[in-house]
Amino acid sequence: MARLGKYYWPTYDLGKAVEWVKELITKRVDITDEAKIAGVLGHKAPRGGTFESKMTVLSRYGLIERKKRITDLAQRIVHLTGKEKFKAAQEAFYNIPLFKELDDRKAYRMNLEEFGKTLVAITGAPLGIAATKAKDIYEVYKESRSYVESLRPEEEGMRTLEKKEAPTPTSRPMTLKIIAEAIGLEQTFPLTTRTVEILKGLVPDAVLEEIKRRVEAMEAKTTEKSIG
Repeated sequence: MARLGKYYWPTYDLGKAVEWVKELITKRVDITDEAKIAGVLGHKAPRGGTFESKMTVLSRYGLIERKKRITDLAQRIVHLTGKEKFKAAQEAFYNIPLFKELDDRKAYRMNLEEFGKTLVAITGAPLGIAATKAKDIYEVYKESRSYVESLRPEEEGMRTLEKKEAPTPTSRPMTLKIIAEAIGLEQTFPLTTRTVEILKGLVPDAVLEEIKRRVEAMEAKTTEKSIG
């Protein structure tokens, strides 16, 4: 079992653990028969450090109760789809307290150096010890998180595991500068029919309609000048 301070961290990512438990479910392996489990997990016998590490990972994610059963959580991840599958995977991810602590500090946005310092702050482990384990923890955390995010329904977005609050409705029209900033531009952009095409799907429909209206107004003025 891998530990840093009082915190356990899994040596395998969640996606890999789900693959294992899915195979156990598909092959209807008796979870009390660890000799058969060992075979499914690629081992000749149910002993050795690697086998024990895999079993610990499955238990810590909440996918099995060792020598008892495959959990309902594992069944939900394997058999459900859409939002329910995502929520089940999210639950398994947060069964690792260290991952929850890291997410609370938005560690998914950090580089490795920042991540190492955050581990020290969370676990209280000496910097020298945390530094030797930071890369391995960073990789398994990011890979596990990526697995969960890959299951997030499109309508919920793909940014973070946290629930996003819906923006507060407002009747104040968005200015071009605000629109430009919303899509990552520093300056306002020229209004053309091409602008409308580019912004489809990037801004709310109401904003797009406002841009269309302005484009049409500008084109009408240009046409009037040409006729005159």
